[in-house]
Amino acid sequence: MHKVILVVLLTFSMFSIADIEVGIYEGVIEVDGATEKCIMGVNDVRFTNNVKHPLNERVDVQVSFSETGFELSHLPIINEVDVTVKPEGGVLKGSYGTAESVEAVSLKMIHSNDYTGPDSVTYISIDVASGAKVKKVCKNLRKN
Repeated sequence: MHKVILVVLLTFSMFSIADIEVGIYEGVIEVDGATEKCIMGVNDVRFTNNVKHPLNERVDVQVSFSETGFELSHLPIINEVDVTVKPEGGVLKGSYGTAESVEAVSLKMIHSNDYTGPDSVTYISIDVASGAKVKKVCKNLRKN
């Protein structure tokens, strides 16, 4: 029985929950060679069906350079050969598409002794008609 409990505990310890709290996170973005402040708001952190597992985690965010709100999650890594499913570690992603554009956000997390939480958020926008692309990276995020 103790071996079963140990295996279950080790299995759950391999997965990391995002360690992100609702609130405002400030960082910096480089614009034309100058550094400017950027903001990411975390509006909600929840788990599908209230089951705490990284694949069920949902984080609603808003970034200062987009009017779109994004629901982020850990994307599943599915290995059909080894028959495994695990979350993409250390990053949450989300996207939003319309007939005119596609927007996406990728949130990188840090899990270290010094800091645990969001580190950077990358925003990408693509105009479907013109093909114009925009990429903005807000680095060194810390809770305000």
